[in-house]
Amino acid sequence: MKRKLAIGLAAVVGATLAVVVFYQLQSGGADSAPFSVVVVPTYVRESAPGQRCVLLVTVKDEGEGRGAGKPVRISADAFGATVQIEHEEILPGEVAEVSVVPSDTMVDKNITVTVTGKRGLVEKATATIPVVEWGNEEPELAPQIRDMFISWLEANHPELNITGQTEWSGTLVTPRFLVVTHYLYFSEEWEMHVYWHVMIEPYNWARIELRQRFKELSPSLAFEMSSSTSAPEPYAIEPPEELWR
Repeated sequence: MKRKLAIGLAAVVGATLAVVVFYQLQSGGADSAPFSVVVVPTYVRESAPGQRCVLLVTVKDEGEGRGAGKPVRISADAFGATVQIEHEEILPGEVAEVSVVPSDTMVDKNITVTVTGKRGLVEKATATIPVVEWGNEEPELAPQIRDMFISWLEANHPELNITGQTEWSGTLVTPRFLVVTHYLYFSEEWEMHVYWHVMIEPYNWARIELRQRFKELSPSLAFEMSSSTSAPEPYAIEPPEELWR
């Protein structure tokens, strides 16, 4: 009888330990350092099918423990869109980019993007992207205004390493903002937000904002031309605190 009781207790203890070990493997262990996932922005003003909506993701350590200060692996999913991640593993304070491209089937609907961070523990954050019916063409003025600023930056701010040979890819942003038109360009190092007032001179100002990719969550530099035709000499202005999306 005692032998059977001992065997039964051993089985219970073994099963309990197995559950604890399984939980720790799934959760990263009770001593894993807590962290949080931050998505910028959590709400995009609006988007169009085919537009590349670029969300920024960073992580923050929220306490001590195993893994503190170590990289966090980022993944993301979104129904009704294709998703691509640049810099899938980031240290606390670094920035990953999650590009979400809505499909035609999501017009007049919202896309929910779920971003997951894993470092032993698993944390999630979400963002919402409304989709409207609109084209995704590059406005004719966008590359012209961009290149006017680039010529000036190359001559006056060589430390930025932005030249006429820098390669850029572009995407629409906030498609139905018509009085002020917005467009985003990306090089390997920089995000350039180009926008201009659709008016006749002297009210046709133009501006750019620059954000260092994978390092910054908002622009650190901004420049303006008071008129893109009659006064095309740029000057520095205060960059905004928030990212334009």
